[in-house]
Amino acid sequence: MSQDLNVRAVKMFLTRRGEKLIGVMRERKAYSNLVYQIVSSKKRYLFKQYINRERSNEFEILKYINVPKVYEMAKDYRIEEFIQHQVPDFKRDITLIAAALAQFHCIEVPCIETFEDMLMKFIAENQTLNHSESITTIYNKIKYLLEDTSMDGLIHMDLQVGNMLKIDNVVRLIDFEYSCTGNIALDIANFFCETMTDYQQDSILRVERGFNTRQKKKFLEEYLRHNDRMTMDVEELYVKVREMECLSHFLWFLWGRKRLFMDDITSDCFDYVTYSLNRLSFLECKEFDSDISELREELEGLQHPDKSEKVQHE
Repeated sequence: MSQDLNVRAVKMFLTRRGEKLIGVMRERKAYSNLVYQIVSSKKRYLFKQYINRERSNEFEILKYINVPKVYEMAKDYRIEEFIQHQVPDFKRDITLIAAALAQFHCIEVPCIETFEDMLMKFIAENQTLNHSESITTIYNKIKYLLEDTSMDGLIHMDLQVGNMLKIDNVVRLIDFEYSCTGNIALDIANFFCETMTDYQQDSILRVERGFNTRQKKKFLEEYLRHNDRMTMDVEELYVKVREMECLSHFLWFLWGRKRLFMDDITSDCFDYVTYSLNRLSFLECKEFDSDISELREELEGLQHPDKSEKVQHE
């Protein structure tokens, strides 16, 4: 969909509501979709144009979650309310985020895909674009983590600050493009990885920005207070979460690699090559050594020398 078509769709929507279009502003920090803030004669809206990924999961979840309000939904876009909010701070708002995630995990949404389904789609799409035996090898070595379904629930899988709204000292989760059914420890692990990011500054995960061990356990303690379905203690959950980290890094490496080979770049502020290399670096260990080296060499061949950032890992 072109930007002109976006504007026409918005104008039709506003006309039906008796409003006039005042302005359209592109949200440059949207990495998976094209997002525009719409200013009308009466209020503001968000126009989200979908890029490639199938959205049936998100559509189902939106039936059970009423924030933000969706005014219009089409095959390739939706228009939703713009909510005035504060941007949460990972560390300052740690207890609020833990409570929000625990409550999200307790929502029951039937008939949506599993994390394994989503991961297999990512793998298939990557292999179609540019086949690599290393991807298959890595998956075969970590797929055992998907076997235990005893901790499965609704998981968000993209809990960055841009997908959280702080309103009246409560954090609300939004944007469910990557939400699915899966191990809740994986979702927490994925969130802990996101605490190492600052997408306003760069495109990589930096260990020094993330939660330390004390903060992670504080988060888990607060999480367990708000999720009465969980029977394990903080230490047990901490071990489970650490086990799941490699699945998070593998998923988002595949996400970045796919976009590079599709030339599907939705933000000119984001370095997709460096991001993918950074995620690979967290998978680096003897078990994956040769496979990581092959994939790194492949990505470095796509890297523009002026855009490289130093890759860090634990």
